[in-house]
Amino acid sequence: MDENMNLNPNEDVQPAPPQRRRRKRSKWQIFKEAYLPVVIAAVALIALSFVDGELSVEVLEGWEPIYWEGDYWNRCTLDGLSILRYYNSTEDRHVNYTIELTRDDFATLRGIRLGSSRDEVKAAYPELKSGSYWAEYPGEDYLWYCDDELDFGPAILFFFENDKVSRIILNNMFN
Repeated sequence: MDENMNLNPNEDVQPAPPQRRRRKRSKWQIFKEAYLPVVIAAVALIALSFVDGELSVEVLEGWEPIYWEGDYWNRCTLDGLSILRYYNSTEDRHVNYTIELTRDDFATLRGIRLGSSRDEVKAAYPELKSGSYWAEYPGEDYLWYCDDELDFGPAILFFFENDKVSRIILNNMFN
């Protein structure tokens, strides 16, 4: 007997609706969705642990969006490292949204750091895009990469002055 059939004698017999097929996700998609926000948080913590100096934390009054009473945005800065965070009061945790580096003693996994040439960046990241990234940095010279077709999710941005990397931003949009 087909278990997907309705067996109520007072109703028409109809098959159960077909089940949705799950689209197979690549390893990168799984990593990006499940682990990359954690990796970005870990990078922030590791970076802070290796940098000497005093951490400055500024609560950013009036920043939006705010989802729950008691939530807020803040920026942590420490000698060439800046982390934009959102505090979620219902979960009592901070979420790192942007990590900005202007130090030359940190490098990406592909070896790019402040002072790297535009050609070195393009060779290390052939998938980079030019043009606007969510209209966030008008008039600035940068290349960026995000592995999502609609450009949602984690991204890396390389900013240039005189064709040399002057700033690197890791952005965790829409965590």
